Amino acid sequence: MDSIRITQENIPTLQERIKALRRFVFGDKYDANNPKHQLSNDEKWVIGNDTIEINFPNTGANSYSIDDFLRYTDDLGDIKVEGHYIFAGSTVQVPINYPVSGPMDIVFKSANYTMRMVFAPFLVNLIDTQWGNFTKREYYAIEIFNPYGIPDYMYPEVRKMVNRILYYLSNNAKKNFHIHPIPNDNTQSWAEMNQGVTEITLEKLPFSSPLLRMYREALSRSNNIFARYIQFYKMIEVVSPLALKEKMYHELFDELKNHSGQYNLNNLTSIEQSVNRYNKTIQEAVLAATVLKHCVYNIKDLYTSLPDPIKQKCAKDLNMDISKDLSNVYSSGLSVVYDKVGSILYATRRGIAHFKSVYQFTGDECKEADMDQLNVFMEKVCSSLITWNNKQPDHIRIKD
Repeated sequence: MDSIRITQENIPTLQERIKALRRFVFGDKYDANNPKHQLSNDEKWVIGNDTIEINFPNTGANSYSIDDFLRYTDDLGDIKVEGHYIFAGSTVQVPINYPVSGPMDIVFKSANYTMRMVFAPFLVNLIDTQWGNFTKREYYAIEIFNPYGIPDYMYPEVRKMVNRILYYLSNNAKKNFHIHPIPNDNTQSWAEMNQGVTEITLEKLPFSSPLLRMYREALSRSNNIFARYIQFYKMIEVVSPLALKEKMYHELFDELKNHSGQYNLNNLTSIEQSVNRYNKTIQEAVLAATVLKHCVYNIKDLYTSLPDPIKQKCAKDLNMDISKDLSNVYSSGLSVVYDKVGSILYATRRGIAHFKSVYQFTGDECKEADMDQLNVFMEKVCSSLITWNNKQPDHIRIKD
């Protein structure tokens, strides 16, 4: 579809939209002699251009396509601000931080929605200016567009979309992307956007859940290796009740299915044993190991991310040739590796959480010098937990 351009025919419409913008932003305080109140100078408009320059007092001059400008200003009276989400007819913008250098040109698509990251977001700048925040600032935002409009009852779903997108950005960059409150007096900087755009189907992203926010929260603890580790470990604790119950249910279902209603004492004993095994797995000391066994399918890949001293300890304690990787370990041997790594994760968590004067060290605790690398391993484990949760049936999955 060809983009809209400035023509003699649509100049009156553009001029009316600029007047409406001035009324919306400044109201009775509008001063025709104040250059900061002009927003745009139609004398600079060039017939044939497909962009228009808007000069917000808080952000300076920014160019927007004529298509976007007309969409953003279609009905200013319907603009709503809920939290830091700005709803304007068919469009939503929510400001976000930008913790990486250089652009991330990505478009997310679903059946009716198109989502993208935008630089100098029009609606955010508009509301920021209307609220009287004239401190120089620069924003990025996630923009969600539905040509059929976004009704009020879809607002919760929009928030879930944003949660999923923030997780994707954080997971790719290993940095915490989060909503950027308005107002904020900390000036940000950005790089010019590239032309190449990565397109992603929204359905391929994990379902919105508290796990996505916990993952981003862990990434945000970049200045405290121990706090980051504890935040990652909390994800194991959140997943564990669901994972362990599902494991027990499968075992019980197998028992019921295999006996077709014909039970004797041995059959009932095996069911009782399944319940007892479940009761043991929920104990904190073996919880991490059990979650690793049940939820992390790629332990061989993840194992290589462990700090070398921990891999050497596993090799020594288990008397196995696993000081580098698990390439020669078969499934029967993986169980003891899961147990050992789980005990190390648990001991490390206890070592961090307890006062050193009263804590009895087991020798399995990760040393401080290796915590950065252990957090690399934990980040991958927690990504696996999100993937595992995403594959669960709707009635089992952890979700918002």
